[in-house]
Amino acid sequence: MFKDGNIPWNKGKKGVQKSWNKGKTGIYSEETIQKMREARLGVIPSNKGNKKYKKICKGCGIEFRTIRKDKKFHIRECYYLYNRGENSSFYGKNHTEKTKKRLGEIKKGKKLNISKERMVQLREQGRELGKSRIGREAWNKGKKCPQLSEAKKKFYKEHPEAVEARKGKNNSNYGNKWDEEQKQRGRERIIKFLSSGNMPNKKTSIEIALEEELERVGLNFQSNVPLCKIGIVDFLLSDYDIIVQADGLYWHSSDKVKKRDATQDLIYSFKGYKVFRFWEDEIKESPKKCINKVLKYVRR
Repeated sequence: MFKDGNIPWNKGKKGVQKSWNKGKTGIYSEETIQKMREARLGVIPSNKGNKKYKKICKGCGIEFRTIRKDKKFHIRECYYLYNRGENSSFYGKNHTEKTKKRLGEIKKGKKLNISKERMVQLREQGRELGKSRIGREAWNKGKKCPQLSEAKKKFYKEHPEAVEARKGKNNSNYGNKWDEEQKQRGRERIIKFLSSGNMPNKKTSIEIALEEELERVGLNFQSNVPLCKIGIVDFLLSDYDIIVQADGLYWHSSDKVKKRDATQDLIYSFKGYKVFRFWEDEIKESPKKCINKVLKYVRR
């Protein structure tokens, strides 16, 4: 233990203590090596005499031998494949929205590391990857909306008629739907709020990469600009009527968002803008190549 105020000499330092013989060969003479061999003679290996148990893997059904009496799977892959659906210790539990977002970022573009032979074996056993949720009831089926605040609970308890007045056909908005004009006004309000600066806008890593490359080549641009009352573009090069969009795989991969992006691009094109959309993997691979496409259009 260290006294208050005293800092260990190696705190924050890496690689300070290294093995003296790391990477060295020919340190010991043949005589020394022979003595070391003789010293080990008669020494019983630590695992000698351990009983081996025959086990059947729960994941794939293959028989294997192990010194561990409680072992159930012969490889880790079988453990992961077995612990799906109702067998999983997390069955019925749910991630928070923050965790879901973090997991989505980690798994972007990744595939399950499994061999073709293993896939065939699973199909023969009647199991298929990604089928574990088929037939399972949704965790939130039949559940009501999030709990009301204590103040609202108290109000509705004291005034039960207010609850009935907002139910079904008694609700003033029952059966009403927004027309296109109302939808457009709603979009404009959202765009106005997002561009007002009241909501902090944290740039993504791919936006930062494109921004740095645009600055490097000397192109004038504005970032996060509301345009044509239909959206906010990531970068606007007003001198050349060019729009540059950085699309993350997590937010822009769904069919609904792809359709929305295509509609926006069409409208921007009719307004006289040239739209460049770059995917996250393109930007991460080389932001320079992405901006070179823009430069090629500018210098044509």
